[in-house]
Amino acid sequence: MKDIAELKEEKSNLNTELNQSQQEYELSQQEIANLQTQLTQSSQRETELNKIIAQTNLKLANTEQELAQTQTKLTQTQQKAQQDNQTKQQQINQLNRDK
Repeated sequence: MKDIAELKEEKSNLNTELNQSQQEYELSQQEIANLQTQLTQSSQRETELNKIIAQTNLKLANTEQELAQTQTKLTQTQQKAQQDNQTKQQQINQLNRDK
């Protein structure tokens, strides 16, 4: 049978282990809180980035549409310039024939 001194030492050891376990638990709880904060911040940042991506995609779509319109106008201008050149060449040819 254990004597009182051994029981007291065992009790002291158990109390030390309990205190260490409580400290480890508190540290774990603090780490969980920190991770939850980081997760919240990351989620907010992701939301911000998604908004930026959506805005950028909209700007890109608008730019592509403007580009398509500009290309159409350019094609029309080139066609008109070609027609004008043909008309002028025909007029020059006619003037040369009339000489």
